[in-house]
Amino acid sequence: MEEVTAKDINKVIKILQQLEESDLITKLRIHFEEILDEDYVPIKKVFRKEYYSDSEGSAEEEDLTYTTEDEEGFLSLA
Repeated sequence: MEEVTAKDINKVIKILQQLEESDLITKLRIHFEEILDEDYVPIKKVFRKEYYSDSEGSAEEEDLTYTTEDEEGFLSLA
């Protein structure tokens, strides 16, 4: 698929101007403002460092001895 360029958008805007479709021109400019703005620089993705290892703070390590089981198999809080 080909990329949409500022030249393409400006051609469409000229056609819409001939048809006096100012609302559509505004919507088109808002939608493609990154392409139309020559000074636009995309934001770089910043990956945050994981401060905890895969095992640190994991619920898998916790000893779940909060309950007790009676002779009938019912659990109750300890």
